[in-house]
Amino acid sequence: AGSHTTGTCYLTTTHVLFWTQAIPLLGGHQGTLFDISSIEFVIQEPSKPRLSPITLPVGISVKDKETKKTLYKFRPSIGAQRWKNFAEIVQEVAVENPEALKFSERGGILYMYGDKPGAKKSTGSESEDGTAVGEGAETV
Repeated sequence: AGSHTTGTCYLTTTHVLFWTQAIPLLGGHQGTLFDISSIEFVIQEPSKPRLSPITLPVGISVKDKETKKTLYKFRPSIGAQRWKNFAEIVQEVAVENPEALKFSERGGILYMYGDKPGAKKSTGSESEDGTAVGEGAETV
């Protein structure tokens, strides 16, 4: 608590694990595991130390969904907003009905959240035969 160490974050549809160095330079590791369905991720506004002109990077707080208590804080190397967006997608997929998810043969999600299978993207312009041309708006 209160220490600043480097580590790795593992994110699955059931858990998030923070694996950090317990004592930098001396070795040892510490793991902190959370059930992903019971937490939320909140962006921490950047703070500027009083004596330094450098603004610290934006971090993320892991909070309990019920109590709103901060359980963990970290600064992802890929950017806080990008990491938070990705983690929220993983959380949403975890609670989605498996029948509503359509995966490609290679495992990528093709559609979810009520998207219509077979929907095509178009710019809204149509050819002479009435078929959509281009990309952009969804048509069925």
